[in-house]
Amino acid sequence: MLKDVIMRVIVLPLIASAMMLLAGCSSDDESPPTGNGNPPTLSGHVQPILTSSCAVAGCHDSGTESGGLVLEAGSAYGELVDVDAETSLGAGKKRVVPGDAAMSHLVERLEASGIDRMPRSPMAPLSAAQIQTIKDWINDGAKDN
Repeated sequence: MLKDVIMRVIVLPLIASAMMLLAGCSSDDESPPTGNGNPPTLSGHVQPILTSSCAVAGCHDSGTESGGLVLEAGSAYGELVDVDAETSLGAGKKRVVPGDAAMSHLVERLEASGIDRMPRSPMAPLSAAQIQTIKDWINDGAKDN
């Protein structure tokens, strides 16, 4: 009986705490999950996401330029990196701040909810993995590669 109480009250919570602590032990310098241990690239990882989810007819394509933003291949980098956001939600912010996804308006919009979220309905929101790929690219310096 005492053994069961000790197990439930002390041992199991200690094991659970240790597992959570170990799961959280990671370095910010870890390579993002690109499958080969290298940081994501614009052309190989980020642009395909932008092309399929953002640079579609009626949104951020060259025919529409919603919000003054074109995210097609060949345009996305120049439209995003170190460029002032042109919406009231992004006032005083850069669309993408190289090395700082947390300060990048693009990430704010991808992680927002409701009408502020991009892509807007009826388009599906980006998956957590897609957003993480974009954040990893930004945090790695948002290189034009």
